[in-house]
Amino acid sequence: MKLRKNAIVLAIALMFSVFAFAGTALADTYSASSTSYAYMGGQFQTSEDNYFIAGPLEYEYAGTNMWGYATIKFSDIGTETVDSAVLYLELLAVGSMNYTDATVDYPAVLDIYSPGDTDVADLTSSTISTLYADLADSSTGTTSLLTTATMTSNGVWGIDITDIYNAWVSGEIENNGLVLVCASPNSNEASGAVGAVGAVFSGLTGVGKTGNSLNGTTALYIETTSAVPVPGTMMLLGCGLVGLVGLRRRS
Repeated sequence: MKLRKNAIVLAIALMFSVFAFAGTALADTYSASSTSYAYMGGQFQTSEDNYFIAGPLEYEYAGTNMWGYATIKFSDIGTETVDSAVLYLELLAVGSMNYTDATVDYPAVLDIYSPGDTDVADLTSSTISTLYADLADSSTGTTSLLTTATMTSNGVWGIDITDIYNAWVSGEIENNGLVLVCASPNSNEASGAVGAVGAVFSGLTGVGKTGNSLNGTTALYIETTSAVPVPGTMMLLGCGLVGLVGLRRRS
């Protein structure tokens, strides 16, 4: 009788362990390896690690298309597909030269693209216009819009990039990075203020654009999660239940 009671207790304990393990997940984080941004219709910045600016693909000012975009590359990522991959980035302001905080009325609407066959880590001042042309007219190249996020306040935002992350690690597509585009105006754009369109984000260091008091706290990173497999625990549970049944039959 005592043995049977112990078997019941064991089976119950194993069952609870299955539930506990099934509710957990493995998490990993990966830091960005490089950022860059094009701005003012063809200028290029690669040496600034503290922040980057995501500009609009089409923005006419004083008769000139002041196009721009930003890029992010994560060279070091996992090797297995995951249940979830989230890009975390910190919005510092809406605007590219004239800055205001993001609000519900003036959010930063961020489009995230795949750069297609172009590795963003290899961009130079002489090749940024080619990628711009592909982004502006997707029929001319291999770029594609992945997702759009609307940010209604400054701070850290998480954007789901599970599909492209899994495509990278599975080898379905090359890990050529991401392109970020923002055509959102701030509250000063209507008055004709220069650089009142776009968005500023913390970069590789998380410091921000301190020269304009756009101080950051969080560097770019990807967080992945995957459920913990529990086949071994399930097998133990089955053995415990089988033993319990045997004891009942003997009694």
